[in-house]
Amino acid sequence: PGYFAVATHGRPMLLGTLTLRMLAPLAAGRDCLVLGWSIDGEGRRWRAGTALYADGGCVAVALATWIEPRSVASTQREAR
Repeated sequence: PGYFAVATHGRPMLLGTLTLRMLAPLAAGRDCLVLGWSIDGEGRRWRAGTALYADGGCVAVALATWIEPRSVASTQREAR
């Protein structure tokens, strides 16, 4: 979900880093809700947060850095 929060208009992005913190165990097969949001961005780098909710509470959070490939970034600047 974090990718979709920062990759507007479906532009390609590469995952630079992903840091995850498990807050509670989650059994396989459980229903859950996943949320993603944009935190900030500058140049070709964007940060996004992700949270996983199950059983009425948050069970995991993550912080990801997404990087727009140079070829895509330069093509988009030329089109402007």
